[in-house]
Amino acid sequence: MQLEHSAFPPPFIALLQLVVEKFKGRPDAEIKHRDVEDLHFELKLSDTTIKRLYGIDKVKEGSKFRQSTKDILAQYIGYKNYAQFEREFNEKEQEKERETQSEPQQQSSRTRSVKPKKKLKKLDYHYLKALIESSQQLHITLEKILNNEASYLNSNARINDIQNYWYCQTLYDFCALLGWLTLFEQLFAEQLAFFPNLGISIFDLRDALDRHPEVHYQQLMHLCILWELETYWLTSANAKDVGHEVEKVIEKYCIQYGIQQAEDLENVVVVKQNLLSDVSNVLYKAIPYPMNPISWKMLEEKSDRAIQKLFQIQAWLFYSWQNGVAEFMIQKDKKRKNKRFTVINFSTFEDSFLDKSSPQYRWIERVEAIFSDLNVNKPAKYDARIVQIQQMYDANKCLLQTLKAIDV
Repeated sequence: MQLEHSAFPPPFIALLQLVVEKFKGRPDAEIKHRDVEDLHFELKLSDTTIKRLYGIDKVKEGSKFRQSTKDILAQYIGYKNYAQFEREFNEKEQEKERETQSEPQQQSSRTRSVKPKKKLKKLDYHYLKALIESSQQLHITLEKILNNEASYLNSNARINDIQNYWYCQTLYDFCALLGWLTLFEQLFAEQLAFFPNLGISIFDLRDALDRHPEVHYQQLMHLCILWELETYWLTSANAKDVGHEVEKVIEKYCIQYGIQQAEDLENVVVVKQNLLSDVSNVLYKAIPYPMNPISWKMLEEKSDRAIQKLFQIQAWLFYSWQNGVAEFMIQKDKKRKNKRFTVINFSTFEDSFLDKSSPQYRWIERVEAIFSDLNVNKPAKYDARIVQIQQMYDANKCLLQTLKAIDV
C-alpha cells in the first residue's frame, strides 16, 4: 500500500491511513488484493478506485480524486465531509508546529517535571516471561501454517503419532497463549494502565478471533449489494430470521446433492443457479417494498461471488469462548509459593484432547474449528479462517514486539 505518493497531499494520506485503521481494526495495517472486495462493499466505492487509492494500481502524477470520493472516506471515519477533516487536520499540524518552535525554551523545565516510568513489580516478571515464551511459540506455529508447512492440519494426513502430536501441539500453543493472556489481564490490570500499547496489542489479538458476531447480517448485506437491492430494510433483528431461512435453503441443497463446500458447485451450474434462485426468493419475500424478482441473468453473472459468500467457512472464537478456553487452561501452581497460578502443561492438555467425553473437550473443539482441515492455498473467499489466521499472526507479532520492549 503506497500512501506516500506525491499526488496525495498530507491530509489525504492521513485520511487513507485512518480508513485502513478502522477497516482493519489496528494501526499500521495494509490494504492488499484480498481486501479490495470487502472494502468495496464497506465504502461503496469501485474496486478500481480502491486500488488506485491504496497503490495497488499505479496512480499517475497529478491525478486527483473526486470530491465525493474524499467525502465518503471522511464520513466513514465519522466526519461530515472531507473539508471538515482537512480543516481539523491542518489545525492540529499548526498546533504541533507551534509546540515544536516553543520546545527549546520549555525543554529544561519540562525535563525537571518528567516523572519516572512506573515499572511492573518484581513478581510480574514470571508471568511476563511466560507470556513472551507462549507468544513466541504461537508465532512459530502460525508461521509454519502460513508457509504451508503444516500438513498435519489436514485430518486425512494425520495417519501416525507424529502428525497427531503436531496437530495437538498447535491447539495447545493457541490455548496456552489465551491462558497466559487472561492471567496477565486479571492479575495485573492496574499495571497495564501504564502500558497502553500492551493493552492495544492484547485487544487486537482477541479481536482477530472475534471478527463477526453478526454473521447473518453481514452475509445478507453482501447479497443485497451484490444483487443491487436496497439495504435500508435490513437490520440485525430481522437478519437473524431471514438468515435462518437462507440456511434452510442451503441445507436442503447440501443434503439433496451432497454439497459440502463452495467448490462442489463449480461443475454443477444448474444446481448452483437453482440454489441462488431459491435464496433470492427468500430475500424477495422479506423485502417490505414492491420490487421485481431478481433476474436470472443477474443471478448468473454474480453467481460465483454469491456462492462464495454463502458457503464461506467461518470459525470465530467469541470473547466469552476465549475466556472459556482460558479458564480451562489456568490452574493453581503448587510448586511456587510466590506464584499462585500457571497454565496446564501439554501432557494434561493432551489427556483432555484424547478424552472426548471430558467436559473440557468442548473448548478444544471450538479451537479445532479454527485449525482443522485449514488449507492456506485455498482462496480466502472460500474460507474466512485464512484471513483470520493472518490477522492473528500479525496481531501476535505486534504483541510479541510490545512485550519484549517492556522494561522490568
